[in-house]
Amino acid sequence: MRKITRYALQGLALAAALAGAHVPTIAAAETLATVNGQAITPVLVEAYAKRRPKEGGEVSQEVLVGELVAQELLVQEALKQGLEKDEKLQAELEVMRRGLLAGRAVQSYLAAHPISDEALQKEYEVLAPRMSTTEFKARHILVKTEDEAKAVIKELDGGADFAELAKSKSTGPSGKSGGDLGWFAANQMVKPFADAVAVMEKGKYSAQPVQTQFGWHVILLEDSRTTPAPALDDIRDQLIEFLQQRATQEWLGELRAKAKIDLGGS
Repeated sequence: MRKITRYALQGLALAAALAGAHVPTIAAAETLATVNGQAITPVLVEAYAKRRPKEGGEVSQEVLVGELVAQELLVQEALKQGLEKDEKLQAELEVMRRGLLAGRAVQSYLAAHPISDEALQKEYEVLAPRMSTTEFKARHILVKTEDEAKAVIKELDGGADFAELAKSKSTGPSGKSGGDLGWFAANQMVKPFADAVAVMEKGKYSAQPVQTQFGWHVILLEDSRTTPAPALDDIRDQLIEFLQQRATQEWLGELRAKAKIDLGGS
């Protein structure tokens, strides 16, 4: 006996409520199977395959038809029992119907209003600067008080080695490695620390202690680098999707503005 998969059950409710919309019986040449006279057509198989979750790779047409046959048997049984009249089931099916129609409306709109290369380039030029990031390579010495931090700066002014001071004085976890923080973006650090690093010169240490919730820092900026924005071709698909989402929202706003919408039953 052919195994009835859970995928074959997924469309049961929708098919039950839309009994009147069953695929009509058509010529045998256009039918892959019939169940008590109800046709399983290539169009139905194609639609089912698109919605069927892909697990374990592609499945054959034979498997798909078998699942639809099992589904149709259950649909017919549900209709025989009058299950399509259940109010909650009908509400769920209405939600499904609305979702499918709304999705098709969006697809139709986007097909009629494709994203042009000009619009894509224009949006890229706006977003590119925001996608470019600056990273810093720094060391720091973390102490509990401002006076301790000022004492550290005084020793540095006197020629002390920053890494050695970090090993002996820093209370932070990076102290054992000479205060080395490696490369980081500004948004990876707390704001006072990031703000201080952003205005420092390479090879210089902070002339004044920097306070954060962790304590007082003396910072040495060793290097900085800027990572350029990705090329347009590298993010073309994501950017098109972003513009399509925005266009859809704008279109929805236009539809809303033209519609008469009463909320709260007023």
